[in-house]
Amino acid sequence: MRNGIRYVVLLVLLCAAWGTLEAQENSALVVQQVIGEAQVKQGEGTWGPVRVGMRLVPGMRVRAGSGSLLKASLGSDMSSLVTLRDGVMEVNELVLAASSRTARFTLQSGRMAAAVSGKYQNDFSVRTRTAVAGVRGTEYGVEYSDDEQSNVYVFRGQVSVQSLDPLGQPRGESRSVNAGQKVVVRPTGEVTPVAPIAQTDENRFAMKVDKSPDKQDDGNKSDDKKDDGKKDGGKSEDGNKSSGTSRDGSSSPSTGSGWTGSIGPVVIGDKTWTKMLLAPQIQLGKLTLAFYVPVYYDANEPIWETSRWYNADEYDFENFGDFLHDLLLKFRFIQYGAKGEEVFVKVGSIDDFVIGHGFIMNNYNNMLQFPSIRKIGLQLDFDFGAVGFESMMADVHETKIFGGRAYVRPFTGFLDQLAFGLSYVTDIRTAPDINNYATVFGTGIDFEFPLPSLGVLTWMVFADYATLGYKTTGTVGGKTDEDIGFNGGHGWTYGLKGRILFFKYQLAFRNLSGGFIPEYFDSYYDVERQVRAETLIGANRSDFNGWLFETGFDLDTVGYVKLNFQEYYGMQGGVATTDNKLTFGAELKKGVVPKFHAMFLYERTHVIGSELFDSIFGDNTVTTLSVFYEVSDGVEIVGTYRRFYEKGGGYTGSYSLETQMGL
Repeated sequence: MRNGIRYVVLLVLLCAAWGTLEAQENSALVVQQVIGEAQVKQGEGTWGPVRVGMRLVPGMRVRAGSGSLLKASLGSDMSSLVTLRDGVMEVNELVLAASSRTARFTLQSGRMAAAVSGKYQNDFSVRTRTAVAGVRGTEYGVEYSDDEQSNVYVFRGQVSVQSLDPLGQPRGESRSVNAGQKVVVRPTGEVTPVAPIAQTDENRFAMKVDKSPDKQDDGNKSDDKKDDGKKDGGKSEDGNKSSGTSRDGSSSPSTGSGWTGSIGPVVIGDKTWTKMLLAPQIQLGKLTLAFYVPVYYDANEPIWETSRWYNADEYDFENFGDFLHDLLLKFRFIQYGAKGEEVFVKVGSIDDFVIGHGFIMNNYNNMLQFPSIRKIGLQLDFDFGAVGFESMMADVHETKIFGGRAYVRPFTGFLDQLAFGLSYVTDIRTAPDINNYATVFGTGIDFEFPLPSLGVLTWMVFADYATLGYKTTGTVGGKTDEDIGFNGGHGWTYGLKGRILFFKYQLAFRNLSGGFIPEYFDSYYDVERQVRAETLIGANRSDFNGWLFETGFDLDTVGYVKLNFQEYYGMQGGVATTDNKLTFGAELKKGVVPKFHAMFLYERTHVIGSELFDSIFGDNTVTTLSVFYEVSDGVEIVGTYRRFYEKGGGYTGSYSLETQMGL
């Protein structure tokens, strides 16, 4: 009977995903990249920051400051992009359904470039005060200056240009402008004869809108996936890798609708399993449903013997509560909105979650023990400009680790981005022993203030003060029934973060007192909860000082590189020592090398001094390597190696070679 229920549930989920796949609308511009300063305004509201992943809908205006750039896709269609430089653009109309596509914009100042697929036919246009340019599958740029002169540059395809009168009504005949040509519409309504485009014209738009980072205006070679004033990491704001590659090496669309599936052998521990995965993703406006339906079965056993599956507990549906839990596990995530929008909700996987500037919680994820343990996390954010908060819960099924940050931006004008924050994170039960465990919590206050951009340099000053506290139940770390209090030490950090050209950077100094552990809740935390609590409670070390350096870049057509290094020096057991931490991540995207793309992640912590580069893949490391080979359109062979933590805190190596298919 239970087997029947399992298969019915799977069938319903997959049919629902597939049945709605082609009918979805995503009628918004999705911000893909931001360089410098960019702001957005809805109607008569106030200007607020633009962040990667934000959706720009009709009625919104966006502005890019001097030397700044904003690039957005038309919904999930990554073949159709618009770029705004040094100006203001309004979104007038967007209909991005499968059966009908329309996109109309008004350029109020600055430069706008577009790469438009043939899906839009004659329903893509850019309007200025003096001209309108309509296209059909092309690449072009529009420039509107203070003297009300409109310049139209066509890099590929054909554009129809027509003069507008002071009331915005067409006047005169439209003029066709072909690839390699430009035309000027003067304030008087005169349309000049077509003329050839100069190389300097192409450079000023940083395009042929070929999505290439090779040529950028004002010397910048690319932009970054993140807003300077928020979290770092070479990924989208929702926490997923920009390529759509997840921690288990599978691939799925980063935005919009589509599906992937795979099948192949997977080695977990000392046993080989056959993995079958279906992972449709559906976009319903601001709502994203990313299904994740894996089956790990023994090829030597009948597949219908579900009790013998490696992940059989995900399909047992023992009671109503377990039914809901197992049902939610069929989703990689359910997400509404995007990080940085007024409302953002995500249920499911949590990758690299950061609270504030990461002094208490940095790069936390609930997928470290995947696929042995899968958790259903929750993220809930509100950002209303002047006030907001960000929050997370590691596992809604077992509410133990949760926290958040509330912040205010109390000023206007020059100080409108000055923010003050208050953070709290806790783990209410650090060990499975019901008689001996600890409750650990961290609190913090912070501020941040983005300084004026210097063209190729953006920077933000920040500072944090945080404390750790604990309460023991029974005996933990040599202390018995210790009352709750701020007894885990405290720390300061301050520094700069921002961007130089297309390189992000962060440089911070840290002072740690009384056994305070920075980034206490990090990517390793789920498997080190008990050990870390014992270390905190039984701390026997003097003050530590240290520093953090982070750099990297994210090029939309090439990939990303991220390097984070931390060093702390002080006394432990009366002996001078250092404690280092190293994180390195890289991705090579599709198209850079024919047929191949790849992703690599390396994390190592608790390294003492010169041991940092000894036994690189030894203890205290987590490693993931995925290599993708394109066999044909939509079909890839994926090889993945993962060295990860298993139950009990030990290590397990996972190897897989599978065929992955997607649309």
